[in-house]
Amino acid sequence: MKIVFMGHLVREKGLDLIIEVMPELITKYPGISLTIIGTGAEEENLKDLARKLNVEKSVIFTGFIKEQKDLENIIASCGIAIAPYLPDPNSYTFFSEVGKVKVYFACGLPVLITDVPEFAKDIQNQKAGLIFDYNKENFMEKISILLDNRQRYLEYRENAIKIAKESDWNNIFFSIINETLGKLNL
Repeated sequence: MKIVFMGHLVREKGLDLIIEVMPELITKYPGISLTIIGTGAEEENLKDLARKLNVEKSVIFTGFIKEQKDLENIIASCGIAIAPYLPDPNSYTFFSEVGKVKVYFACGLPVLITDVPEFAKDIQNQKAGLIFDYNKENFMEKISILLDNRQRYLEYRENAIKIAKESDWNNIFFSIINETLGKLNL
């Protein structure tokens, strides 16, 4: 199984936690890997951490992917997406709409996310992903829920795809047009 992260490699994205848990993940799930898409100020520190923990063969850094189709192909080749935002009360992410999750859903991936963006609760309530506390033990607990139960994993994957379809601009646009026309009794 491949885990994927897409985004700017900065401290606030919390990716160091996931690299720190990789030795335990590899022991429990041989063959598991982490694909990191993006670049940023923390890239070299994250690569150093992977080397220090001797997981550099299982942590793949792709760098920036220019073409959207290539980006989506990489993400779709993975099985679980992560959004491990650092729970910093001063972070703007508490108040933002996280676009990466929509890309993850469009590629059919369930998401493991910290309870930082408000949308996290919706993800969990719609059974398209799970919220984890920003610590290694809770991350292991939540990822195991998906990796140890194939039926649950497939349910969450199906729900992620459903959310992506409902969030598609064409569906939203035509839904609003039909609703507006209905109110006008045309």
